[in-house]
Amino acid sequence: MNRPDVFSSQNNSLKTEALALGASVTPNSRLANRFRILERLGSGAQAAVYSALDELLDVKVALKVIEGGASDPVKMQTIRNEVNIARQLQHPNIIRVHDVFSDGDTAFFTMAFIEGEPLYTRLQQPISKANYDKWQQQLIEALLACKSIGIKHGDIKPDNILLDHNADIKLIDFGIGQSAASGAQTSGHQRYTAPEVIQTGKASEHSDTYSLGKVLEDMLGCVQKEGIGFSHYLWVKKRKACIKQLTHHLPAKRLPLEQALSISSIGDNSSAKVSYTTFVTFSAVALLVLVVSASIFSYSWYQKEKPKLASDSPVQLLLLNDPQYPLLDTINTLLRYPLSTHPHIVLDDQSQTQALVSNLALSPFERDNDRVDLAATIMADSVLLLDATPTSSTGYLLHASVLSMPANTPIFTVSHNIDANTLSDDLSVFANKLIQSLFNAIETQSPQPLPDLRYLDALDTAWQKGEALNSDDTVDAIIATTPDYPGGWVAKARNAMNTGDYDGARQALDTLFQLPDLAIYWRLQGELLRAELNEDLSLAQQSIDALVSQFPNRPDLLSLRADIYQWAGEDAKAMADYKAALALRPNNGQLWFELARLQIINGDIDTATSESLTRALVSFRQAKDSEGESLVLNAFGIAYLRTADNVSAARYFKDALALRDAKTQPSQRAKTLANLAIATSLTGDYATAEASLEEAVKLLHDLGDLAQEAHVNDTLGFMFEERGQFARALDYYKRGLDIRVQTDDKVLQPQSMSNVAYMHFLIGDISLAEIYWQQAKMLFERNGDESHLLRTHQNLAQLSLVKGDKNTATNYLTTVEQRLGAQHNQEKLYNHLLFSYLNFANGNLAEATQHAADARRLAQASEDARAQTEVLLWQGEICLLTANWSCLENSLETVTPTISEERHEQFAVYQWLTLGLKHHLGTLNNERDEIYNTLVDNSNVPVITEIKILLDMQQRLSLSENSSAMEKLSSLIKPTYYQPYLQWLYVRASLGDEESIEKLKQKLALYPTYWRNHLYYRAIPGKEDTVEKLTTQWLSQLPEEQVGDYRNAYFD
Repeated sequence: MNRPDVFSSQNNSLKTEALALGASVTPNSRLANRFRILERLGSGAQAAVYSALDELLDVKVALKVIEGGASDPVKMQTIRNEVNIARQLQHPNIIRVHDVFSDGDTAFFTMAFIEGEPLYTRLQQPISKANYDKWQQQLIEALLACKSIGIKHGDIKPDNILLDHNADIKLIDFGIGQSAASGAQTSGHQRYTAPEVIQTGKASEHSDTYSLGKVLEDMLGCVQKEGIGFSHYLWVKKRKACIKQLTHHLPAKRLPLEQALSISSIGDNSSAKVSYTTFVTFSAVALLVLVVSASIFSYSWYQKEKPKLASDSPVQLLLLNDPQYPLLDTINTLLRYPLSTHPHIVLDDQSQTQALVSNLALSPFERDNDRVDLAATIMADSVLLLDATPTSSTGYLLHASVLSMPANTPIFTVSHNIDANTLSDDLSVFANKLIQSLFNAIETQSPQPLPDLRYLDALDTAWQKGEALNSDDTVDAIIATTPDYPGGWVAKARNAMNTGDYDGARQALDTLFQLPDLAIYWRLQGELLRAELNEDLSLAQQSIDALVSQFPNRPDLLSLRADIYQWAGEDAKAMADYKAALALRPNNGQLWFELARLQIINGDIDTATSESLTRALVSFRQAKDSEGESLVLNAFGIAYLRTADNVSAARYFKDALALRDAKTQPSQRAKTLANLAIATSLTGDYATAEASLEEAVKLLHDLGDLAQEAHVNDTLGFMFEERGQFARALDYYKRGLDIRVQTDDKVLQPQSMSNVAYMHFLIGDISLAEIYWQQAKMLFERNGDESHLLRTHQNLAQLSLVKGDKNTATNYLTTVEQRLGAQHNQEKLYNHLLFSYLNFANGNLAEATQHAADARRLAQASEDARAQTEVLLWQGEICLLTANWSCLENSLETVTPTISEERHEQFAVYQWLTLGLKHHLGTLNNERDEIYNTLVDNSNVPVITEIKILLDMQQRLSLSENSSAMEKLSSLIKPTYYQPYLQWLYVRASLGDEESIEKLKQKLALYPTYWRNHLYYRAIPGKEDTVEKLTTQWLSQLPEEQVGDYRNAYFD
């Protein structure tokens, strides 16, 4: 099987990057009217290589074609100069370079054509020690020849080394244009490229030495064992030492080629001259010495040869693979299944690692410094590198190396050849060697058994696809190849849950639990998922506690347990787990954010803003994670919103919006826009608030996110409600309701109905308000939503009071009173306030005053500033209406610091009460007209409140029947509003309107207990006895010193 797009030797991603040449160089085409192209042999970063027939000399040659090289005179001259230098290389192990030519814009030079096979093909079979030493010496001598005339190869790898018919080395594919003086290098396979070239793009005089060492490393891995074991061990040890020096990460410390040559040409050759008898005798003696000293030295020797990973705590392992190979991505993913079952291995988060690498433009596979920095960022103490080297059109040599961080020192390396035709078997061998080596390198008291790796057969699927498998495909491939592997069913259940396929998740878990000999890790993972599916908190807690106990120091498990603690309402324990996870991953911005979120929820906003959110912001910025940064900026805004620092909140929300683009993060942008609207509306910047919410609605509508669209419409409704624009608020609340009806949101539908009802109530449409509240009441009852049900009873009670249906109002309030619990503080407060309204309307002044005092006490206890202002204004209103001027003065003095012009209704009532007091004191002066006109022109208050204020000013200021207040009242008043309507009829009756006198008489008969009847009957002729009786009853409730003030205010 050959997959050119995945693992072919012609795959450009596996070789030096190919140059896209023009169509002029094709088989049978001719260059320079002399060279007929036979076939393309390969390509590199600089050029492509072809075999051709030199028709002039009738010999086969190789051409290296540099497209466009002839169009640049400077480049062409450079090529000529370097070809002239290369022609000086008269060495038997270096390909001969002949001459340079041009054809149009194409430059090329000719070389000897070598019949043979590439070294990478030969390395698929075992090689002898003799061949190794021979090829090592020939390679070193060839490089020394290059060095002697200032030429460096720049692309030494098995592909560019040929073996001729005599099995001698021929170094090919010189990087013409890569003279030692230039320093620049743009070619070379990453595995064989020196670290300084990868990091700087500049080659040093020692860069080819590093590449040589890596090629020798491949060759040494293919040497077959010969003779007695100890002799082979000494031979291998000597060459490993040489390779280690050749591949030193510091160029200046690499072994000089001259010394490497001397090492390769002495010692072993002389030993070959020793007689067979001498060798056997020496081996026997050596063997005897080994046997005698085994108890003393064997363990220390093993330790030296088999370095171990740190064992004082679980190994924090970072998995990296060469990004050139898509299949290695899938291998990376699949290897995580068995590694996750080892209690002393903690893996990196693959998605977070990929994001870090992408955001920071790191190349941790190629660059040592990037690898060390990445490991430090995620607190990994070890790195596993996966690499591949092409060995044929269908084969590769896989490498896996484990490095200790931050020293970047190797612990072990595992290599194995794989072929497309035996892929599953080859990968199984490779993975077993790797896993066994890794497990052996971890010092534990109880060695772990090797995991079941049969599921790696799933890689056949990736091979066929020619790309890395996505999560679902990987899981399906695992299950298809090894249906009894538990990791596949756990992953399938998780994927199903993430997509809302709960039946599929249950089926996967059922299969999992039926597997025989289920390992504890997979069982606990399955139980966790089952607990989540069934909302079984107890099972979730038991499972996660067991996992954390048996697999300690895993940030993902600690974070998951924190989530479960939140589910249980144990935020303190959740925060403790987040802190434990952060001790392992101190640069994880998401963990800092989650901790800050809980701190904000629990009121520790100072710690959240000064520490946790700040650390999160720094982490995300260091990782160049703009999405995470925007998340934190938005959280800062919410924190400051909670402390009423609305200006700072708005600033952070704007900063977050700068990062939350409408195209890439539409949902998150919509949420921040809604938050900004709240903050700016609270600072009075309604234009920004409205524009923000309108944009949010559009984004959510385009997304089809109906739930959030409804929420933002509610927010718009609330904003206009706060501004006193109740008609506009009603429009948005209705939109929210329509969406929730459309989506059949049974929980939020009644809340939307209540919003719509309240707006109808505020604009004076009492009948529609009652219809919507009654519907909401029915749905709240069905949902068992006790808190909202109590509020709806109270709203209907207030509506009944406006209509004059005092019995119904009393029934609602009594029902609420009977259902109130310890958690219903707001409902208790509101009930006292409504009972105060009811008792005052009925003329029960003492009860009304006491209920108001109780409401004020509850408002103070709850630290609800808005509620305190509401109660204080009502107490002031009682004082004004009963002519208790000292009481009114005290109330106004107390409430003044809490008054805000942005709260339109409260501010209007405050102005009215102030006008009433100043009118009594005679200190209105020039303020009268200003306050009066403001109150008359004010349309941003509820209709009932507006009518109440206008009627009182009309009477209190003794205005004419043609006043602007009366004009406005004529368009607002309705018989439905029984208290204002009685006052309206009284004012008109006092002006001599006969029709009003008659209507007033009829209405008073309907409301015999209304507190102001003693005043209203004065406008009806012949009711003197009734007036006297009612006046005596009312005045008896007032203190003696207050009676005179009341008579002066309302009778005289």
